[in-house]
Amino acid sequence: MDRKKIIYFLIGISLLGIFVYGFLSVQRESLNITPGLPYSKQLPEPSIPNFISGKLPVSMSIKKEDFNFPAELGLLGVSSETIKDSDAKQIATNLQFPEEPLIVNDVREGTKFIWSTSKKFLFITPSTGTIKYGLNTPEPPEVTNKKLSLESLIETVKSILSQNKIVQQEEIKFSSIDYLKVNPISEGFQKTTQTEAEVYQLNFTYKNSDYEILTLLPSKPLIFVQLLPDGSVFNLEVIHLKGVVNTNEKYAIKNYEDVLNDLENAKIVNLFNDRINLSEIKVGKIRSIEIDQIKLSYLLDSPSSKNLQPVFLLEGSINILDSSANRVQLYLPAIKNP
Repeated sequence: MDRKKIIYFLIGISLLGIFVYGFLSVQRESLNITPGLPYSKQLPEPSIPNFISGKLPVSMSIKKEDFNFPAELGLLGVSSETIKDSDAKQIATNLQFPEEPLIVNDVREGTKFIWSTSKKFLFITPSTGTIKYGLNTPEPPEVTNKKLSLESLIETVKSILSQNKIVQQEEIKFSSIDYLKVNPISEGFQKTTQTEAEVYQLNFTYKNSDYEILTLLPSKPLIFVQLLPDGSVFNLEVIHLKGVVNTNEKYAIKNYEDVLNDLENAKIVNLFNDRINLSEIKVGKIRSIEIDQIKLSYLLDSPSSKNLQPVFLLEGSINILDSSANRVQLYLPAIKNP
């Protein structure tokens, strides 16, 4: 893929994300939610796109004794943090982009700065505090495997983020690591073992959050850095937030039986091992879904969200007629409304 195609591809992906986030933003803003204030009525569910309508044929193999989540939890109050134009250009200088950026003016998100060379790219959207940086190649290059320990990988990431003024390390904390390799069918990544990994994705969250903050695409949390086995950066994305606080008002969290009874209403948000679009899938073609992993997270469903709700991220196997997809991720709102 040549440089011009890569730039057009990146711009296209960015604009698609703007459209989806913008649509959800309008929905969220209409609720007029204020950080830290208790709700006087039933909570509206998070704005999760429903690409596949109908009841899903889903079951769960997780045992009740492995369902270890709190009985109640507060919302997470946040506000977006803008990036000054001067700071954006300083980040570019730190990452060794000497030239001036391509400037794109978006009707919703304002100015976007785009730097791109034959080897790497940098996207910065000041109004949403979003930074995307990585190598201008669709697949990770072959490098020497230095067999770095998890502690070394974490410190490497913190140093990269801090020294380049992307985000200060005292603001964030490590949450999880995903070992990834290229999937030849979907041309994306799939999870693998540490031994076979071509990329290590280190996920971080803000220190005041008890749980990881995810976006509408769960494989891309709020802060993540993908490192090659030699410790160099393949790709990273950061969304700046400020005022991250746990609100005082507590809400009941769905228990094991609640989740079992509500599984068919979970929403599919990600498929693995197939390039098919979710909107192209009819519920009747889904033969089965079996959930074997579950975790509790907070969901940033729009850049303008002020209170983040907890959701369950469900993952498991899937069988779809005429599809090679074999793994799936779903979101299920975690708060039990009266």
